[in-house]
Amino acid sequence: MRNLMPILMTALAAATLAFSPLSEAQMSGQNWYLGAGIGQSKAKDACTEVSPYGVPCDDTDTATKIFGGYTINQNFAVELAYADLGKASAGIPGVSLEWKATTWDILAVGIIPINRQFSVLGKVGIASWSLDANLNLSGVGLGSASESASGSDVTYALGVQYDFSNKVGLRGEWQHYSNIGDENTTGQSDVEVIGASVLFSF
Repeated sequence: MRNLMPILMTALAAATLAFSPLSEAQMSGQNWYLGAGIGQSKAKDACTEVSPYGVPCDDTDTATKIFGGYTINQNFAVELAYADLGKASAGIPGVSLEWKATTWDILAVGIIPINRQFSVLGKVGIASWSLDANLNLSGVGLGSASESASGSDVTYALGVQYDFSNKVGLRGEWQHYSNIGDENTTGQSDVEVIGASVLFSF
């Protein structure tokens, strides 16, 4: 029995490693990653801001982003992202108004591994946003006008990630941006984005 103990202990250790949620390399988790994503944005209050008189308005658009980050360990990462949040637009023939926003985000990312490939994510950080509002009245002979605004506010997100390998992963997430725009000039709205991203670790 004494002679079998080292063999049993070695077998137990190997089995634990093989069936653990994360491999040793994943447990250390330190790596850089880059990614890109696409989704749909919704400027929740933009139609109220840009179309107060019931002019037809569309507050959804395609959103895109690129991002990079560093995974410190299996539960924590930091991330920097640039996002085009798309636009909201309102108008009738000859008269239109567009509301278009972009952001730079710096985020803390919390990670909960579920198994070897699947994890749940939570993010919180600051979005430094820029917004352009453009009014076109050329159809009624009054030319055009524009207003711009910039600032920073809170952003947060929830998502899931599936790792096809230790190099390639796929994310699905929902992200909320608070108070994009200036109430007195461009109008202000919260923006939500639902999308998918692919990321590459190295």
